[in-house]
Amino acid sequence: TLMCMIELLVTIKKDEKRYRTMRRALKGLELMEQYEASSGHRLPVSMYGKVLNCMAQCSPAPVEEAVALLKVANLRTANFAILCVHYGNVIKVCASARPSRADTALDLLAEMKEKNIHPTGQVYTNVIQACARSAGGARLGDALKVLDEMVSRKMEIPIPTIIAVLN
Repeated sequence: TLMCMIELLVTIKKDEKRYRTMRRALKGLELMEQYEASSGHRLPVSMYGKVLNCMAQCSPAPVEEAVALLKVANLRTANFAILCVHYGNVIKVCASARPSRADTALDLLAEMKEKNIHPTGQVYTNVIQACARSAGGARLGDALKVLDEMVSRKMEIPIPTIIAVLN
């Protein structure tokens, strides 16, 4: 996982602020892995969330790396609130990719439901953005289905969600 992250770091070097943010996150992940290997103790799974959050801000969006890191984080916790945040960050990475990775975002949403992890409004918004930003608007129908799901669950629909569908 760490080697994939280092390769990613090289690709985002152009954007100095994101590069520094990602570098700090990677250093934290590296130290965490070293500590765990030497002590046998596990550090908080929230560290993965911090790295995933950094990945969600990267350009180009590192979808494969984020999904791989999510799988590692999933093995380390059963806390649904933490997992929801992790899934949300990876789905945000999918929405940020150009072209967006709507298929992956929809798969992750389905996986959350299978695991009985209740998506937040932000997770739904990120899925809708991924679908709405798909090449040529090919997944706009899926974006509308996800929006319908939000309505049926009586969720508050944030303005960015509506804007994503209208664009």
